[in-house]
Amino acid sequence: MKKPFLAALLSCAASMACFAQETVNAIHQEDAAAQPSTGISGAPLRAGLFSEAIAPITFSVPFSAAAAKPEPRVVPRREDYDHWQLGFAYTYFRFRSAPLTANLNGIDTSLAYMLDERYGIEGSVSAVFSTLLPGFPQEHAKLVTFMGGPRFVWPRQKWEPWAHVLVGGAHLQPQTSAGGRAAFAYCAGGGVDYHVISGVSIRMQGNWVGSRFFSQSQNSIQIAAGLLIHF
Repeated sequence: MKKPFLAALLSCAASMACFAQETVNAIHQEDAAAQPSTGISGAPLRAGLFSEAIAPITFSVPFSAAAAKPEPRVVPRREDYDHWQLGFAYTYFRFRSAPLTANLNGIDTSLAYMLDERYGIEGSVSAVFSTLLPGFPQEHAKLVTFMGGPRFVWPRQKWEPWAHVLVGGAHLQPQTSAGGRAAFAYCAGGGVDYHVISGVSIRMQGNWVGSRFFSQSQNSIQIAAGLLIHF
């Protein structure tokens, strides 16, 4: 009685196992038909109940392997940073000494070579003249100075301040009984250049001028205004 019952139970279990296997195979076949895809190596991916849980793998190629290095920032600068500067100016010179005092007018010329934007070497020549002098009938005072030295500039877009210190000599006429007509001279001063157009500026300057005529020291004032040419 027990043996036929046990045989029937095993037969039922085998039938249920076959039915379950056929169901799983059918599900696998449906998944494989609905999602035909390949892996990175070209082999087909395994389809199944958990295939929907696998996220797609994507690859992106960057636009550039390395970001381009930014260009350095260019600071706007005045275009007139030329090595040579040639100046022509009207000048007024107030010469004061014991035997001779005169108001003189004339021209001032200068030539500077700029080593860089701030520092240069300058040479200057001034020639000034006066009207008839009291005590010197038919005589006009004539003074020529020739000096050189360093020049210092503070660069700007339009206005350019500067300063200089010059040493050299001077020649004075007329001859007086107090002494010779040649002397050591020196000056310190400065001014400002205003850039009008490329290569041309308006210059204004003032100097204190010292000299050693007649075995004495003279302190004179010189002012000038004119044009400066860059090249």
